[in-house]
Amino acid sequence: MTFKCIRYFISGYFHQDWYIYGSTDKEIIKYFIQKESLVQVNTLVSELENLSALDIDNNLAEKILIESGCGYYYQADSLSALEWLLNIKYLLKITLDEHLS
Repeated sequence: MTFKCIRYFISGYFHQDWYIYGSTDKEIIKYFIQKESLVQVNTLVSELENLSALDIDNNLAEKILIESGCGYYYQADSLSALEWLLNIKYLLKITLDEHLS
């Protein structure tokens, strides 16, 4: 279970200085979609779907975020690590749809 694209996304866009790309996770996702190729964006969505299909627990989700260098404090949004990853998947899909329209 490597999830290279998830790790790339978290370490590259939600690192300790994540706020330089936007003030919210949705703004950062919008920036990611504008900057990266459609293949990369779709790969990230697929990896997040695969991750959610594994029915992981919050401890494993938190471990993935920590190991990926996540600097975003998702707890401020009243979300657990797992809830935030699932929310990222949702935000990616709706933001991508908006971008492609």
